[in-house]
Amino acid sequence: MAGEMLMGATFGVLVKLYSNSLRRVSLLRQPWEHFLLAGIGAYSFQCIAVWTEQNIARYEEKLKEFKEGKQVKYY
Repeated sequence: MAGEMLMGATFGVLVKLYSNSLRRVSLLRQPWEHFLLAGIGAYSFQCIAVWTEQNIARYEEKLKEFKEGKQVKYY
C-alpha cells in the first residue's frame, strides 16, 4: 500500500516540475501546488491499487464458479 502512495506522490510532484519547466519558470514556483499534486497523485494511485485488487478477487471468484459449474452458461 505504501509503495503505490509513494509512486503517486512522486508522479504528482514530477508533473508539477515538468509543467514549470515547460513554462520556463522556476521549478519550485508555488510550492503548495507540489504538495497538492503529491496528495492527489498518492490518492489516485491508491484508488487504482484498491480497484485492481478488487477486480482480481472478483475475477478469481467468477473463474472458480465457472470451473465448479455453478454458473449458468448462456449460448
